[in-house]
Amino acid sequence: MGLRLDPGLKENHLGSRIIRLAKVYFLGAGASHEAGVPLSNQILAAGLQILEGLSSRQPVESSSYLSALSDQDLELISSVYDWIGRVFHGGKLDTSHLPPLDIIWGLADIAISRKSKLVPKDFDISEALISLIQHVVAGCRVIYDQEGKPSYDFSTRYDNPFTRFVDIVEEDAIFITTNYDLLLERAIKEAGKDFWYGLEGNIPPSGYSVIKLHGSFNWRYCPECDEIYVLERSLQDDKPIHSPNAKTCPRDGSDLHAVMIPPSLVQINMIRSLQNVWKLAHNAIRMADGIAIIGYSMPDADLEIIYLLRHAMCLNKRISKGGIEVVDSRPETIDRYKDLLGPHLISEYPMSFAEYLEIRRERGS
Repeated sequence: MGLRLDPGLKENHLGSRIIRLAKVYFLGAGASHEAGVPLSNQILAAGLQILEGLSSRQPVESSSYLSALSDQDLELISSVYDWIGRVFHGGKLDTSHLPPLDIIWGLADIAISRKSKLVPKDFDISEALISLIQHVVAGCRVIYDQEGKPSYDFSTRYDNPFTRFVDIVEEDAIFITTNYDLLLERAIKEAGKDFWYGLEGNIPPSGYSVIKLHGSFNWRYCPECDEIYVLERSLQDDKPIHSPNAKTCPRDGSDLHAVMIPPSLVQINMIRSLQNVWKLAHNAIRMADGIAIIGYSMPDADLEIIYLLRHAMCLNKRISKGGIEVVDSRPETIDRYKDLLGPHLISEYPMSFAEYLEIRRERGS
């Protein structure tokens, strides 16, 4: 008798679905940020609020995300700040001078690869950082005051902008995203539609393509099988999955790992199965008859994505003048796309995601 797959896991391989001519929507952190999802440079500050909220003597409201955190979760989150204090602040954490998250993860990756004492052998800094990011993104909403100063709330649910997005985009649209969160997938399901991840195990007869270049909160990877599994139940709520059934591979019992390419200036390892997803993204951009890039600043740390965009666009003969819509309220981001993709291809949308959706709604498309 063969191995039985856990009902919460679905095995996935490289999808064989043919990429058709379609409009590609490339979504960055700025798109999810309009729902209150913290940006990478806000993760550490928001994580501190988790610890401060639970260390205070005030009872945590049952409606708050913090009420669902386990002692193990808190231990992992706390260990990140203990490590930052030791490495960057001479022993004691200085909360007013937190280093950038991409620098932290990059230094940790280098230290691990060189077996440096910067990261103790008995401490998995990568696991701790992933846990921190998962809980901050899943439970926190960023709220800005009139002066633009952020605060971090763990009791308010997201207003999902992708619900309006799914209502207006083309039926055969292809989504490429760098985000780990599941807001887009939930919006698609709530609209009564289907999607696939570019992984063979979840190809529906029809539906949207959701290509996640940096991985996803509901993906797990087995290094022995070289397979990615999808945790289907995770679309039902906002919390990361920590089910015992999601920790081991149903084929060989190996430990499953989160599938997340970190916000790091040094990206040493890319899971081989995830490279297939990148190939699919390249093909989608190469075949696209239009592209909209929303809330993605194309940071220097994402040099691989810059290469992917530039190379695929060199092969794309369908997109002509103004065929790439860049939606971003920051003029410097739009200028960056002009510099790297060519000003003749760029249609400027210097606005928020919500404003872009309103324009599309008024156009009736």
